[in-house]
Amino acid sequence: MGSATSLYLLVKYGRELETAVGTTPFAKFLILQTVMLALFGGALGVPFVGNALITAVIYACSRLEPFGNIQFQFGITLKYWMLPFGLMAVEMLQQQGSVAAVVSSPNLRRKPEAETDPAVRLQCSGKPAPRAGWRR
Repeated sequence: MGSATSLYLLVKYGRELETAVGTTPFAKFLILQTVMLALFGGALGVPFVGNALITAVIYACSRLEPFGNIQFQFGITLKYWMLPFGLMAVEMLQQQGSVAAVVSSPNLRRKPEAETDPAVRLQCSGKPAPRAGWRR
C-alpha cells in the first residue's frame, strides 16, 4: 500500500476502534500489537512492517460489527468481516504476489537462449567456440 493509503486506513479505522472501545484500551491494543509484531517478526526473520499493524487494527475494528456493510475501493460493498481479506487480495495484486507473478513470468513462456542457440550453448559450457576453417 502507498504511504497515504496506509495513513488513511490507520486513522480511519483507528479512530473508529478508539471511539468504540475507549482511548486507554485502544492505546494498550496498539502497544501490544507493536510489541508482538516486533518480537514475532524478529524471531521469524520477517521485518516489522506497518501494514501488519494496520491489518490488525482493521481486523479488530471489523470484529465490532462483522455483518455490517462497508464501502470498499471503487464502490464495492462488502460485509465488514471481509474487509481485511479484501485488502489482502488488493495488496497481493499490487505486489504481484503469488499467482500473478507466476502467470506473468516471461521465463515460463519462452525457452532460454542457451537451449536454442548453439553459439550461446558453447559459451555457457566453457569450451572455446570453433574458429572458421578449424577442424577437430
